[in-house]
Amino acid sequence: MLGASLTLFRKSSSHARLYSLSVAPFAQGRGVGRTLLQAGEARARDRGCTQMRLEVRQSNKNAIALYERLGYIATGTKPGYYPDGEDAILMQHDLVGQQGSSL
Repeated sequence: MLGASLTLFRKSSSHARLYSLSVAPFAQGRGVGRTLLQAGEARARDRGCTQMRLEVRQSNKNAIALYERLGYIATGTKPGYYPDGEDAILMQHDLVGQQGSSL
């Protein structure tokens, strides 16, 4: 398995939430994370969502860089969000007008 992602949807909400995205260490840097994220975005658009939101560890520079390359912007922080006390950076991306993935 190269990776996995989980996107959450709430009935009557225009926002989707990327709950989890993980890529096997040997597959990192090969576009797996990008592909998984874009697939989640496509599903969100199909469900009528206009925005994707997520939280990411402040120390996860590779993930933050990926999200920024794909148009996500930081909107705030959640202090002590993770069980070890690390802060989370909140990010979001508008899905309106975006092209779907070619999966």
